[in-house]
Amino acid sequence: ARFAGTIEADPYHTFVLPSPSKPAGIVMLRIAARGRPALRQAVLMDVADSSPGKRLTPALLSAATDWAAGQRADAIVALEPTAAAEAAAFRKQGFLRSPERYALLVKPTSFRPLPAGFRDPAQWRFAFAEHDAF
Repeated sequence: ARFAGTIEADPYHTFVLPSPSKPAGIVMLRIAARGRPALRQAVLMDVADSSPGKRLTPALLSAATDWAAGQRADAIVALEPTAAAEAAAFRKQGFLRSPERYALLVKPTSFRPLPAGFRDPAQWRFAFAEHDAF
């Protein structure tokens, strides 16, 4: 239900790289038209690559950029991944790094210790799919 449609009632588009047991990779996008005259932005909602070394990320990004071009998008926006292998694939595809920086505040809800992976930002996943600010 979350991805049935955008707040403008436009569809989300998802490309899946299949594998025998689970998807090997996915990329989800949407178009957001803002302003007058409208600037058509392809919003890369999420990229998930479960392959070793994130080797499928370039193919996922290529599918995303091809789709955006076909939709006559003026730009593509994405949140840069924290994992170095994925971030490098974004730059190789031509994505530019923004000077913006974000601070993530965490409020523990219990006195239990945080999981080990939580202490390593490269293990975190945060994408526009988490909040769809567009």
